[in-house]
Amino acid sequence: MSEFMSFVRSARAFFGSLPKNLSKKVLKPDMRVNSVADIDVKYLKRKGMTHIFFDMDNTITSFHGAKVPQSISKRLKELCRMFKVYIMSNSDSEHVKAFIKRNPAYLLNYMEMGGRKKPAVSTFEYVLKKSGALAKNCVMVGDRYFTDIAGAKKSGFGLVIKTMPLLQETEPLILKAVRGLERGYVRLRRIR
Repeated sequence: MSEFMSFVRSARAFFGSLPKNLSKKVLKPDMRVNSVADIDVKYLKRKGMTHIFFDMDNTITSFHGAKVPQSISKRLKELCRMFKVYIMSNSDSEHVKAFIKRNPAYLLNYMEMGGRKKPAVSTFEYVLKKSGALAKNCVMVGDRYFTDIAGAKKSGFGLVIKTMPLLQETEPLILKAVRGLERGYVRLRRIR
């Protein structure tokens, strides 16, 4: 029982320390899909979207992976023909550049974030300025509520899509723990 109570106290401390600006509105994606492969390309066009920003790890590859699942690969190629597509990742820039180099079939652009990290609004503003895009015409696709979803929503992106994480087994233990806390917070706030 004492281990359980210790966990409860830790969870309360975690949730209590979250910024107050993580409201339901900020954490609720506009759309949920199982995978990038399920994104409706025609819908994005009808909505006037011009730029798509993808998180990388557990959105289009496994954590620090190099291989893109075939179903995602097919959809990425289609998206790259119709939109300006960028990788916007908190991962090490060398890892992202190596991924893009190993996957030349995609017309992916790496959005160097200048040392900035998601979910900071300044990071999203920076990439919008560098890409020449208007936030209202941009899509953010990612698997994390506190980074991908919150940052894009606070920055006024036109559409924010939440994917299910690809392969959580490859994530470091600390990331699994953070993801668990995110899920708990989302359930607690009844964000659907």
